[in-house]
Amino acid sequence: MSHSITILILYATQTGTSQEVAERVGRDSRRHHFKTKVLSIDQYDPLNLPLEKLVVFVASTTGQGDIPDNMKAFWKFMLRKNLPSDSLTNVKAAVLGLGDSSYPKFNFVGKKLFARLKSLGCNLIVRRGDCDDQHEFGIDYEVEKWSQELWKAILENYPLAPGVSVKNKDILSPPRYQINTKHAPTHTKETTANTPPYTQTNPFYAKILCNTRITSPSAENDVRHIEIDISNTDSGAPSITYNPGDVVYLWPHNPRDLSLSFLHFMGYDPNLLITSLHPNEEDTPLPTHTTLPLPMTLLDIFTQYLDIQGSPRRYFFQLLSFFATEEREKERLQHFASSEGQDDLQLYHYRERRTYFEIFQDFSSARPPLEYIFDLIPPIHPRPFSILYSALIPLL
Repeated sequence: MSHSITILILYATQTGTSQEVAERVGRDSRRHHFKTKVLSIDQYDPLNLPLEKLVVFVASTTGQGDIPDNMKAFWKFMLRKNLPSDSLTNVKAAVLGLGDSSYPKFNFVGKKLFARLKSLGCNLIVRRGDCDDQHEFGIDYEVEKWSQELWKAILENYPLAPGVSVKNKDILSPPRYQINTKHAPTHTKETTANTPPYTQTNPFYAKILCNTRITSPSAENDVRHIEIDISNTDSGAPSITYNPGDVVYLWPHNPRDLSLSFLHFMGYDPNLLITSLHPNEEDTPLPTHTTLPLPMTLLDIFTQYLDIQGSPRRYFFQLLSFFATEEREKERLQHFASSEGQDDLQLYHYRERRTYFEIFQDFSSARPPLEYIFDLIPPIHPRPFSILYSALIPLL
């Protein structure tokens, strides 16, 4: 039986990490029988905030204490001087900040948001969480600790109905999406050019002219010289204008050969065409058509969308354990997902920064159904780079 209260979880993210954490909070919310909405903060109308009962904010700090791009409009609204100091007195909220303590303005966004909510009369039911990417266990350490405090506070305010208990984590939940497929042996998704203005949801498709490694093959760091064609294909003039100090976001793809190897290893058909996705929970958003322009083959999805070269977080090991058929592998995955196994997970994974593909290879008996692949592997997110060169100076 679902609780009558809806928990709204808003995430502010630049690279997708806050979204992953927000989705984790959302899973916990559903296990506690609450109606749950997980939204990017730019998809939410702040005028509705005084009408909410319980809101959880998950906010990253980017750059030198900067607000994520998807939070800028929301934050501009929150800073309005004409907002009454009691406008949020009927709202209960919690704030989890994500940052990196190697920067002077560590978790600046989480701190500012927490203070602003308090100044508007919001009832903050738990301390501000400060996740630190520099911690030996990464942000997962604080996420775990803070989440326990959060649910203790929530249940004190909104107890479960008599006879209702929290769902067991050891029970496999349905996948995020139902997947519709058909076989298309010759299908390849063509990339079509977009028109200005260019944004993360409307990217400019550029051609790589040069991609050369400039560190020696034996060096640990792979530093590259990359040249990108941003000219208009018709006129030859630049399609993008920029100034020194601007930031360009590059949306990379995985090497096609690596994607093919991953698919063959998993036993998935590279030519299988994904025609559509349907959420199993009504509040689960679909990927935008820009990021996942279905229909697409699995090969295209693994090359252009899924971050198979990324480094998984703790929940990945928990979910993967459900599909391991070899008992020793299942127990090891469950251990890595537990609080007691974090020292061992640090030695195995966090120090080595193993990728999704490498971990699947290490636990080869775990072959999840295709429906769970979007739960296991997150999407590729754009990477920001500062521009130091003026467009007015011709390149040599």
